Amino acid sequence: MSREVAAQSITLVRDDARLIPLPADARLLVVETANGIDLGKALGATTMTVNIQPKASEITTVIETAKDGCTVIVATTDTGKNRRQADLVNALLREKIPTVVVAVRGPYDLLYLKDVPTYLASYGFNPPSIEALAAVLTGKVKPRGRLPVELPGLYKVGDRM
Repeated sequence: MSREVAAQSITLVRDDARLIPLPADARLLVVETANGIDLGKALGATTMTVNIQPKASEITTVIETAKDGCTVIVATTDTGKNRRQADLVNALLREKIPTVVVAVRGPYDLLYLKDVPTYLASYGFNPPSIEALAAVLTGKVKPRGRLPVELPGLYKVGDRM
């Protein structure tokens, strides 16, 4: 039951860059800002774990690694409190590196990442949520979630993207 609920909850908030679903041959780099998410493992991707407040050296390492033709997936957590996560994402976008941002706890991270062209919300990082997120990212499942909250100036409750 938890797998079905998780599959129904994944919300594709925005995909202006048309990165979802990820191509089967995409070189993926997953950047996890919280321990134990395992999204990279679920996708069979290269994974880098950075501090919840990524250091400048970590951001540089992510960019240098990603410049080698990767699509980067950044899992964010509470970006309002952890503003260096936005610095990481913005640095990737400045370098024109294809970037997918996934808020793994709640969609409020988007309030601090308004320029992100591809953005999903998963509402949790338990194994069923990560499995559902991986299935949406790879196109095995269509995203069916709707925002449960208003993001002032961006989206209203129930908006379907």
